[in-house]
Amino acid sequence: MNSKYHNSLVRGIGMATVMLLLSACGISAETQALINEYNRTVPVCEGDADCTVKWEAARNWVVNTPSYPIRVSNQNRIETYDADSTRAGTEIKVTREPQGGDRYRIVVDINCFAIDGCPPHWETKIDFNRVVGNTGQ
Repeated sequence: MNSKYHNSLVRGIGMATVMLLLSACGISAETQALINEYNRTVPVCEGDADCTVKWEAARNWVVNTPSYPIRVSNQNRIETYDADSTRAGTEIKVTREPQGGDRYRIVVDINCFAIDGCPPHWETKIDFNRVVGNTGQ
C-alpha cells in the first residue's frame, strides 16, 4: 500500500472517529427544543399578590407531583427530601430568584432516581412552568 494513501486513510478514519465522538456528546435537536421551551417559559411574578398566588401554585404542583415529601417550604424555597440509595423517586427544588424590585423568577429543578424509569425531565419542568406561569395573572 502506498504510504501517501495509507496516511490519508488513517487521517480520514481519525477525523471520522473524532466527529462521531463529538456528535455523541451533543444534545439532540428535540432535547434542545425542550430546553429552549423551558427557559422561555420560566414563570415570573411581580408584586406580593402575584407572587403569593404563583408560589402557592408552585407548592401545589410539588405536592401533586409524584415525588419525595416536602422537607422545606418557605417564601423562597420549596424542597422535597433528597434521594438516597435505598429508595427511588423524584427530588424537586423550587426557588424564587430575585430579578430586581419586587420581581422574581420561579425556577424548578428536578432529579429522579428510579430503576423502573423517571418522568420525562424537560417535559416535567415545562409542565411546572405552564401550571405556575398561567396562575394569577
